[in-house]
Amino acid sequence: MKDLIIKLPARAKSAIVGLWLGGCLLLAVFPPFYLAAGGQRALVLGMPLAIAYWLIDAVLLVVGIALLMRVERLRGEFGDELDNEHS
Repeated sequence: MKDLIIKLPARAKSAIVGLWLGGCLLLAVFPPFYLAAGGQRALVLGMPLAIAYWLIDAVLLVVGIALLMRVERLRGEFGDELDNEHS
C-alpha cells in the first residue's frame, strides 16, 4: 500500500483530496441534507440526528485532513513549505 501511495501522481492525490473535502463541504452547506436530518426524531448515540449530522461531518473532515497529512509524510512532501522559508 505504501508503494502505491508513493507512486500515486500528484494530480490524482489532489483530485481524491478535493473530492473528499468537497463532499464534506457539500454536507455542511447544502441545506436539503441537513433539513432531511433535522426533521427526524431518531437518536444517534443519544443525540438528535441533527446534531449527530454535524458531528459526523466534522469527523469526516478531520479524518480527511489526517489522511492527507499521512499521505504527504509517506511521499516526503509534508513540511516542505517550512523548509523553503529558511533556505
